[in-house]
Amino acid sequence: MGVDIDRHAVAAARANAERNGVHAAFFESDDHLDFRADMVVANILANPLKLLAPVLAGLCRSQGRLALSGLLPQHADEVRAAYDTWFALEEIEAEEGWICLSGARR
Repeated sequence: MGVDIDRHAVAAARANAERNGVHAAFFESDDHLDFRADMVVANILANPLKLLAPVLAGLCRSQGRLALSGLLPQHADEVRAAYDTWFALEEIEAEEGWICLSGARR
């Protein structure tokens, strides 16, 4: 399943999945999202990640996992703090100076 705020990105994802024979569902962020996932992945900048913390946490099942990427190292602590209620996140160093926070739901 994929969710994006950009309807063009959702349309492109659907077209790419169909072209490649991948069975997936894609939604716009203002659609009613009534599911819980074992793994939630978000690849956006720090401010949207902080604002979306309750939403992304709500989409993750109990004991599920979360991965947040698209972060610069100087933003890691503030993003980690936004998710601290729900997740124990560890920093994973990625390529070219970008990092990922990943961990399990408490």
